Amino acid sequence: MTKLERDTRLEGSAGSFRGTLHPDWQVWFPNGGYMAAMLLRAIGESTSFVQPLSFSCHYLSVPKIGPVDISVLTIKQMRNAESVVFQMTQDTKPIIHGIAWVGRPVDGYLHNEMVMPDVPHYSELKPTKEIPGAYSGEGLWTNFEQRPVKGDVHWLLQEAEEPVQQDWMRFESDDLDESPYLSAARFLVLLDTYCWTAAARRHVGDPTYIAPTLSLTVDFHQQYHDHWMLLDSGVPISEQGYMKASNRLWSEDGKCIASGMATLMCRPRPGQ
Repeated sequence: MTKLERDTRLEGSAGSFRGTLHPDWQVWFPNGGYMAAMLLRAIGESTSFVQPLSFSCHYLSVPKIGPVDISVLTIKQMRNAESVVFQMTQDTKPIIHGIAWVGRPVDGYLHNEMVMPDVPHYSELKPTKEIPGAYSGEGLWTNFEQRPVKGDVHWLLQEAEEPVQQDWMRFESDDLDESPYLSAARFLVLLDTYCWTAAARRHVGDPTYIAPTLSLTVDFHQQYHDHWMLLDSGVPISEQGYMKASNRLWSEDGKCIASGMATLMCRPRPGQ
């Protein structure tokens, strides 16, 4: 049992569920990747297919910590795959809406030419807890062990750098969830959360804006149930107030296990 499993538990069945957003998964407000993880779990409990294939959602409103309602509806079911739509609401207010494919392994062509970045192994790097000023110890960040490849985080930088953040990551738990949906839920949390940290490296010293996620699309390439993952986050474009992120997640043995794209919208930082 992991903390993510406990904090995404659902009541209900047959595509209609209720969950509770937990305060340990918020930064400015409840984390979008965490809410996506809860939705993926609802999808897993609504289908007989064994693994998620893709997940795409729009973030429509900011919820409060507390109960949310989730619905999952099958749009098309085939022999080997199923398309579903899903939504999360709170007091009838739409929070998230999206679509996903789930399926089972089938015979087909096989190749994988994606190459993991050449970075040090996590055993050679310090966790943020051991880097002065790098660990906040609050909210969302308490759920991970993060080992930055460059040995820093964006708020410690003195000068702007390219908008890329690379970290070895693991969730703070000695347990692993064997469910393909719960395991893949970890990917959603990471691929959503670290878009902003990459973008912020390019705008050191300018605290004018925050940039919540408007949309997130993730493709799941391989099942992966081990602890450590390399998160490679980049935000190569920011134009007209919208940032475009492209992220990849790698297994410890160098396989790309998931990839994602996101759109973030700049908003004035509260209190500015």
